[in-house]
Amino acid sequence: MHTRIEEDFKKRGIKLENQGNCFFWAFKKVFLYGGRVKIKKSKTWFGFHSIWVSPWGKEYEYTLPHAKKQPWWYIPIIYPGVIKEVKKR
Repeated sequence: MHTRIEEDFKKRGIKLENQGNCFFWAFKKVFLYGGRVKIKKSKTWFGFHSIWVSPWGKEYEYTLPHAKKQPWWYIPIIYPGVIKEVKKR
């Protein structure tokens, strides 16, 4: 079953989207495909970053195409971003 969901997700591609922010994007994916949301401290702004952990075990994130360190007052609410698979370190 997970392979069919995974194929459906990959068929849509990892592309530029305008989904709001990482928090809303991650919870939308949980609602559509299942899995869970993982929250961690962000490296680009003062707050947190949400990552979607898929039912097949891969982690994906919705982020800025060319992320860079932002000032302390920066709050990303709605931005055009890309979906990337999180690389394990």
